[in-house]
Amino acid sequence: MHTVYLFSSPMTKYYLSACLSFIAANCFGQSYNIEGAVNDTEQKAIKAATVSLLNATDSSWVLSALADDKGHFVLKGIKADKYILSAQALGYRIAYASLHLVSDLNTVNITLDKNNHQLNDVTISSQRSFIEPGLGKTVINVEKSISSAGSNVWELLRKSPGVTVTDEGGISMQGKQGVLVLIDDRPTYLSGNQLMQYLKSMAANDISQLELITQPSAKYDAEGNFGIINIKTKRIKKHGFNGNISGTYAQSRYPSAFESLQLNYRKNKISLYANLSYYYGRGYMTQDLNRNFRNINTYEITGTFAQNLYSYETFTNTGVKLGGDYAITAKTNFGVNLTGDYHPNNEGNRSHARTYDAASDIASYNYSQNKTDWLRKNGTATAYLKHQFAKENELNINADYLNYWVHSAQYSVNTNLGEGGNKLPSLLLRGQLPSYIKVYSLKADHSVLLSKIKLESGLKSSYVKTDNQADYEVSAGSDWTYDTNRSNHFLYNENINAAYLNASRALGTKWQMQIGLRAENTNAEGTQTVHQQSFTRHYLSLFPTAYATYQADSNNQFELNYGRRIERPDYSSLNPFITFLSQYNYMVGNPDLLPQYSHSIELKHNFKNKLFTTLNYRHTAGIREHVLTQNDTTKVVYSKPQNFAGNDNIGFSILYTTQLYKWWTASFLAYAVYIHYTGVLNKKPIDIEGTGHGFNLNNQFSFAKKWAAECVLDYAGPSRESLLRAAGEWWYLSAGISRKVLKDAGALKLGIQDPFAAYSYNVRIRLNDLDTRAHIKYNTCSYAFSFTYNFGKKMDNIRKAQSGIDDESKRIKM
Repeated sequence: MHTVYLFSSPMTKYYLSACLSFIAANCFGQSYNIEGAVNDTEQKAIKAATVSLLNATDSSWVLSALADDKGHFVLKGIKADKYILSAQALGYRIAYASLHLVSDLNTVNITLDKNNHQLNDVTISSQRSFIEPGLGKTVINVEKSISSAGSNVWELLRKSPGVTVTDEGGISMQGKQGVLVLIDDRPTYLSGNQLMQYLKSMAANDISQLELITQPSAKYDAEGNFGIINIKTKRIKKHGFNGNISGTYAQSRYPSAFESLQLNYRKNKISLYANLSYYYGRGYMTQDLNRNFRNINTYEITGTFAQNLYSYETFTNTGVKLGGDYAITAKTNFGVNLTGDYHPNNEGNRSHARTYDAASDIASYNYSQNKTDWLRKNGTATAYLKHQFAKENELNINADYLNYWVHSAQYSVNTNLGEGGNKLPSLLLRGQLPSYIKVYSLKADHSVLLSKIKLESGLKSSYVKTDNQADYEVSAGSDWTYDTNRSNHFLYNENINAAYLNASRALGTKWQMQIGLRAENTNAEGTQTVHQQSFTRHYLSLFPTAYATYQADSNNQFELNYGRRIERPDYSSLNPFITFLSQYNYMVGNPDLLPQYSHSIELKHNFKNKLFTTLNYRHTAGIREHVLTQNDTTKVVYSKPQNFAGNDNIGFSILYTTQLYKWWTASFLAYAVYIHYTGVLNKKPIDIEGTGHGFNLNNQFSFAKKWAAECVLDYAGPSRESLLRAAGEWWYLSAGISRKVLKDAGALKLGIQDPFAAYSYNVRIRLNDLDTRAHIKYNTCSYAFSFTYNFGKKMDNIRKAQSGIDDESKRIKM
């Protein structure tokens, strides 16, 4: 029997001593067990302590177990090898012990110290995989991605495993739409094109992780039918004064650059940090669109429309983040965080459009030039208070304020020619489109352990105020006149009040259960001042969640979960404005939209923490989609969001991660989805089904101590994206190489995105008389070079080993 103590002394450095020896035996291929007890320094049992087994070579997680009421634990079915054993419990210092497993006589007692002083001489290194699974989620460790250098966050999402983005700002995971985007666990309150533009202004270098959460607990907002993408930004956590400076230059057809400076000061009770960044970007997109006009009864082609469009944008983004944390007492912490962005953008497009009659003769020709100059300024202020009443009894209070301001000026010139080249009336249009969004949010979360049951409860109230104005003018000769058809002023206010309760408990050593219920009361009102129209919405919705995990043996773990979620109409969809795209294409909002609800069930299997399979089913009612309406005479097509029916979605995914060699780690994610739409649209029955599939292959290499490399291949096959849209297949390849320099304080990276310019997006829209094909090409081929340097005091010597099984409800306090 061996006992491991964690000693502490304020006058000396801390030493962790462990001596575990075993009798060797010729037992190749045999598996062993480890058992023991976890006690405090008074030899009292510590119940519910987590005991984890880690590989000695890279600290990767192998197996975990919870101690019972007597502090006893058992780890079964372990092969002979060298390991690290860790034990941790709330209020105690984590303990580590080295372990060489060669015998079936393995009894280990572990003693945890309550002393809160910090160890200075124990280093447990962690080699995190690029992709790590977790409870109801998949974690993408962006910091491990060398090829992400030079990318923005929108491009990072595009190449993330199972994630698809569209040029309209749509985001889906594993072929399923309806995703809520968070940044550091907080909603952005943006969607569609606004969210896309915001994420384009964020550099991938500033991101530490992406959490792809398919079944959020009741603690999260219920928004997002399929789940949540949580974008976690980097934060230096070293003591003393230190920082990080980085610069990136990327070259595609056009150059782009990113620079950032992070500063951190932490001493005793206070922590201060600042982040300054500057991003210059330039990009383009080409689109070739072909549309058939069909007879509504016979579906015979009565005419065609062809358009070639070139779109471009040039922008800069200056970002500032300031914050601090202060330990008021040993149990109370307070922090504030301020962020701001200044984002001018110049964008425009040129298009050539032709309409043909049934005999394929040109009926008209249109040349369009659209230019938009806009400026976005947004700021956020966050404050939090954390107080620990006692062990397993904690209160967190968060207050947030967001101010999002955009002002754009649009100018459009449309030249028209008729049959034979005769000149037709042209359209000259200009507009001023200011937009304001203000968000106020207050949230309180409490967790406590009562009679072996962990209870989590919370309250949240948010208030969103939007003000959108569109003042359009059309040219009549040399004069400009106010355009009452396109001009509008829309005010929208929304208040959501929420409460939730989670309860979880371990049932023996094999079962873990969690149930939760969230209630959200929504109150909304909208006013269209120009046309004197208004609406109100008041509704209460309940969102139950349930999780059950079963540890069958040391190699197999099963999880079954259920959740109900909501997707409310985004603000731009409720806005009844006409958004002018070209003379033949525009969008209009719909203030009558209703939320859509979904029920989702997942069955997951974990084999040896290497092979993860998931089978899920989701039913969504009140599906909302932009439905196209076309005028066969004028050839004008406009889209308007509508609720029309429901769908059933069945998906399967498999994730395999392995270390092939000490220098080569690989992960493979593949998914397949089946989707079936039923209902009524425009008084016609709908019964459409489709499939989709794709995979992600990621290879990480480390060699010669200071060198590392990466190669990532993404593929998505033909898929049914929505009721109207069917997308073609696409490939995306990225690679990179890095080297540590300046005594490992600096790093040089070379990243390559889509080197063969193979990525393109093909879409087909076909329903009744609608028949459209589009081929879209983005500015994805690029080569980027970056340099990063860390300065100041070195990293604290103690590092917690990463297991990839962190509680999904854990928050980062900023």
